[in-house]
Amino acid sequence: MPVEKMSDTSKQKNKVQVKSESQSDRLYFAVTICAATFLVLHLIASFFTTGRTWGFHHWLFFPLPVRILFFSTILICIPQVNRYITQHLLIPLLDSVAKRRGLKKIHVAVFLALVFFVLFWLFRSQTHFLGDGYIRLRSVAIGNQFIWAEPLDSHIHYLVYNALHSAFGWTSDRTYALVSCLIGSLFVVALVPFSSVLVKDISRRVFIFCAVLLMGSVQLFFGYVEDYTLVLFLLLIYIFVSVFYLQKRCSLFFPAFVLSLAVCTHTSAIIFVPSLLYLFIYEVKKGKSRKRSLLSLGEVACGIALPIVLLLIHVEHVGFSLDHFKKEFTAGSHILPFLAVKDDPNAFRYGILSLTHLSNITNEIILVAPVGLLLGFSLLFRGGELRRKNNPVSIFLLWLAVLALVYIFFLKPDKGASRDWDLFAICSIPWTLCVAYLFAMSSIGKEKFLRMGLILLCVGFFHTFPWIVVNASEEVSIERFRLLMERDSSLSNIALADAFDELAMYFRQNGMEKERIYYCKKAAEVLPTSRYQNNLGASYVDNGMYREAIAVLTEIDDNSSYAANAHYNMGIAYSKLNRLDEALVEYLKAVEMNPQNGNAYFNLASTYLKLNKLQEALSTLHRVNQLNPNQMKVIYSLGHTYLQLENIEESIPYFQKAIQLNPNYAGSHFNLGVAFFKLNRYQDALEEFQKASRLDPENEEPHFNMGLTYLKIGDAESAASEFQQVLQKNPDYHAARVMLEQVEQEKTDDE
Repeated sequence: MPVEKMSDTSKQKNKVQVKSESQSDRLYFAVTICAATFLVLHLIASFFTTGRTWGFHHWLFFPLPVRILFFSTILICIPQVNRYITQHLLIPLLDSVAKRRGLKKIHVAVFLALVFFVLFWLFRSQTHFLGDGYIRLRSVAIGNQFIWAEPLDSHIHYLVYNALHSAFGWTSDRTYALVSCLIGSLFVVALVPFSSVLVKDISRRVFIFCAVLLMGSVQLFFGYVEDYTLVLFLLLIYIFVSVFYLQKRCSLFFPAFVLSLAVCTHTSAIIFVPSLLYLFIYEVKKGKSRKRSLLSLGEVACGIALPIVLLLIHVEHVGFSLDHFKKEFTAGSHILPFLAVKDDPNAFRYGILSLTHLSNITNEIILVAPVGLLLGFSLLFRGGELRRKNNPVSIFLLWLAVLALVYIFFLKPDKGASRDWDLFAICSIPWTLCVAYLFAMSSIGKEKFLRMGLILLCVGFFHTFPWIVVNASEEVSIERFRLLMERDSSLSNIALADAFDELAMYFRQNGMEKERIYYCKKAAEVLPTSRYQNNLGASYVDNGMYREAIAVLTEIDDNSSYAANAHYNMGIAYSKLNRLDEALVEYLKAVEMNPQNGNAYFNLASTYLKLNKLQEALSTLHRVNQLNPNQMKVIYSLGHTYLQLENIEESIPYFQKAIQLNPNYAGSHFNLGVAFFKLNRYQDALEEFQKASRLDPENEEPHFNMGLTYLKIGDAESAASEFQQVLQKNPDYHAARVMLEQVEQEKTDDE
């Protein structure tokens, strides 16, 4: 009898083993088919210039031979090739690593962090059209300490920029790039121990590590300019400490604290707050006393409250109003409409119940979580018992993945889904970790696991590599952005105009004025609001198209927030056309609407000077000096105006101050010399004229005035020499010729 029972047990084990192997084979088949299909879709998308495949069209921007070369990745899906690489390369490599037990995780993490920091920096983004890149750069450069949607993140970038700009003169984009790459390195450091906490087997840990680092969302670590980088890192830490809690290795305070910190960093993380409910329910279901449950509730409350309270105290301490945050937070809806409003050209182009929305969600998931998507499909259709894993960690990760799906389904991408991809990038972590963990916890044999993992990771690299490289090339990233603006029909007029405006600003910074005007026109045509009309008018002014500028700027309503800028630009246009009275009117309107505009006041003063209204010019210049103290051009103009008013003594301190601010400006020395000359301080005047001549050797005026000064001190020979130098530089200088003849005549008379 015992022998028969043993036989039955063996048969049962054999059946389970056969069933498991059968399920593994089906899963391998599903992974292979999904991977091959994924690769083929990428290749097909590389031949069509459409805006509908923005999540996986990146091979479009590579030469055909490079595409074909990389498409050879599909060979990994051939079983014989896959088996050979796994058996002869992958398994020996992992076995070798596993034998090196002397390697500490911290050493591995630091080494990988350094390697990845170099990669992040070398392949960092060269343009910042995606998301609010250029807006963030301008914001931190002008001193904005907080942005309502990302208060802690924006404040950290402000502090780092202030420190590096003051110490080394770093620009805002370089500062953002450094922070991005450093956080990416910390992400790598955290990922090493996290993968070992999830699973113990070295091959499965390596798979989870690589699957996460092949997410398209790692673009955020490649010098990306936006405020999602830190929240992505904190979300990983939140999952890390939550797994620790589920493994009974820390209290519930820590997950609550980290998630609250993530929300303070960026409000988008609030979508994951309900996951704390699962952790709390898990605590209650453990059957402990009511006292322990209340204590856990207190831990959650304290963990959530602490970062928020500290942030609010700091916000008030630096003088920011919380009412401003409230106003910004409630301005407009952040939820997609159910249906698009077809009658309103400026409304959002699509709703939740639309194929366009489904297409954008698909593109987003493909872009940010390629391995998670492929493995998720494979597990869904051929996973067998993998779908029945119900340990607390898998349920928690699944709960996070569902919350991420709700987030991407309902949130509205104001700038368009292809440009606001980073808004949903944090979803990649729950999706990827959920399916990678289920896969890693399966009973699949080592070789079969590695064969499937190799396919998934190769395909993930095939997808993410071109996405990183495209953004690392300035020319190619611009080409891609232009294509999206021209071909993505899902963009609203607001999103499209904003994108054209960003392109115009980029071309302005790079001195490409023809392209700047073109995209300013496009923005104003798509959305003829005061913002884009003013920008178009300003581009016309900067390029000498003054009549065109006036025609555009006069259409801007005086009740608009851009009216002051419009009048300022019209003032410049009228001034350049020598229509000074009209320029004066425009500058007066500009300073009335915006009394803090120092440039408008300065141009107003300059116009007064041209109209010989010296007293009005003087009072206006004093106003400019109050607004922007110690500007050299203002100080110099004050001295020059006093000089014209014959207030010689008043003019001298201003010229001397101007020289302190810029010792190399010849005009300040020259006019200070004129002032000394008029006060009969001839030796002082001579010194200033000599300095002016050295700084501006092509200018004949200092030599002429030196000639006059030498005459005053009785040095006729030196005076004659100076007048001769004037005539050498400008033979038509009549006054110098007259003075030279007079000096020579006096010499003759003396003889």
